[in-house]
Amino acid sequence: MYSDRFVQGHVMSSRLYRKEVWPFISDAARNVYAELENRINGHLKETDYVSYSQLQGDPTLTGSRVMGRTSVSNALKELIKYGIISIVSSGKQGMKSYRINEVSIKDRFTNKTSN
Repeated sequence: MYSDRFVQGHVMSSRLYRKEVWPFISDAARNVYAELENRINGHLKETDYVSYSQLQGDPTLTGSRVMGRTSVSNALKELIKYGIISIVSSGKQGMKSYRINEVSIKDRFTNKTSN
């Protein structure tokens, strides 16, 4: 049954994000957003502390892709710049608490005028 997916731990993604954010951000930002969404929304929280290594991916999974620290850093800067995520607080060992914001960035890209 479809509704059982939510009981079994599936993370619901924002429709606004899928239509008005995802098409306009980089692949790295998409990957970092997905990891944040999994770690925050997947545990039914509004915010959570997440480290760079958690955002990079799981290196223990043979053959899996792992993002570099620079890619994660650039992706976080992009997501923060557009207001897609916010840093709520900083914790021990450089971990930061992030919040996912319900925003649209579509207008920043579709309302440009040509010269």
